[in-house]
Amino acid sequence: MAEEVTSGPVPFPVDGTNRIYRTITTHENDDVKKTVYQQEIDKSVYDERKLTTPTLVAEGDDGLYYTIVRTDTKDDSGNISGTDSIYADLAFQKAYAKNGGTSLKANLNAESALALAKNTDKDINHWKAQYPTINNVLLTPAVIETGLAELAFNTDDIPLSFTGRRRTEYENLYYPEDIVSSEQDRIRFSMRYISGNRNISFFQRADGSFNPLSVGNRTTTGIQGSVTLPITGGIQDKNSVKYDADTLNVFGAAGAAAILNPGGAAAAAGQFLRDAITKSPDELQQILGSEDAQNIVAGLRLGLAQEFSGGNLLSRVGGGVLNPNMELLFQGPLLRTFRFSFTMSARSRTEATQIKKIIRFFKQGMSVKKSNNNIFVVSPNIFNIQYKTGDGRDHPSIGRIKNCALTDLNTTYGNGNTYMTYDDRDRTMTQYKIDLDFQELDPITEDDYGIGSGPVSNAGDFFVTSGPPEDQIGF
Repeated sequence: MAEEVTSGPVPFPVDGTNRIYRTITTHENDDVKKTVYQQEIDKSVYDERKLTTPTLVAEGDDGLYYTIVRTDTKDDSGNISGTDSIYADLAFQKAYAKNGGTSLKANLNAESALALAKNTDKDINHWKAQYPTINNVLLTPAVIETGLAELAFNTDDIPLSFTGRRRTEYENLYYPEDIVSSEQDRIRFSMRYISGNRNISFFQRADGSFNPLSVGNRTTTGIQGSVTLPITGGIQDKNSVKYDADTLNVFGAAGAAAILNPGGAAAAAGQFLRDAITKSPDELQQILGSEDAQNIVAGLRLGLAQEFSGGNLLSRVGGGVLNPNMELLFQGPLLRTFRFSFTMSARSRTEATQIKKIIRFFKQGMSVKKSNNNIFVVSPNIFNIQYKTGDGRDHPSIGRIKNCALTDLNTTYGNGNTYMTYDDRDRTMTQYKIDLDFQELDPITEDDYGIGSGPVSNAGDFFVTSGPPEDQIGF
């Protein structure tokens, strides 16, 4: 037996105005037979059209009025034929003709599938298979499976891509030149760039269950080339978290109680205020069960008064204040910053060229990029910083660094006091100094130090917890 299911409202911008649509789907034997698309109209329009075309208008159970703009019908062979009504204007026809995950057609069919899933014993996967246009940004795969989406988004479905004009190949640069063949410990800088969407998703279902905010890893691609420099003196890292003083007095506690228990808060608060204002100290002492009832009520009255008048009436009148119950509370993580300074003096023509290319590597890498159509600017490259031993191993006794942004670069030409160059054709400065400020993209958590719980095994694992190498970043 054929049955009808009505979808929820589908707001959609058409020709610069926000229109409201809904669908009425006829299904039989677990198969969609017909879908009627309706557009919301004013009552005056409804009254007028009802006189001439009563079959093309309807009054909804929601108290709104609709007119039919299109009807899609499926025959026994599964072929779908559609007909626009006389009330389907050109703007609607153009919007409905477009395809894609965020199109009008996809949004309407997605709501139809959800309505069918909620009103039948078939799940959403059964019904969405009959609507191949469904790929709506608001319906993540996890939500579609339930058919109970109320609030959801998933950036995987957003066609956002900032490729930009970006240099992806550099040389492997060294200073001093002979560091490449020496056993000197070194620091190596390489670059990557964000090359795809980062998945961020959240959804809440009508039944109250939800998927907490999920933030995926960045999608990055490596850039060919690197800069290798000697490890300078004074290297350091600083781990920090943010704490701040916080207070909670009796008024704050009452406000929290009202939010956490809204049902009884209004009545309880109203009764307490009436008692505080009208009853005598003796009566209040019995109600509050405290010998200090008079001070409590006086403090309450003054506290309420100072909310309107400003100032600190409690201290001004009685020389006291509400107990703030002050504590130092954790506020959140802080991102680590790193500063490096390198002074470079060329000892040959080729080394002078290397120095200039090294400075260009950092300047060009940290610069913003233009998108291919010049509409957007694209994020700079991100940097990977590694301390290396002379034999190429990650340095076992210096803390490792997560991916960073280069936030500041200061280049000093010369020694800072006098202008002096070599007598070569390029007038190479006798000295170059670069100061680099990096900031990690993500905060450090305990998980970054590995899953092991035992002590360090030997000097080679100095301050590195035991555990699989892939679970360690060092200390």
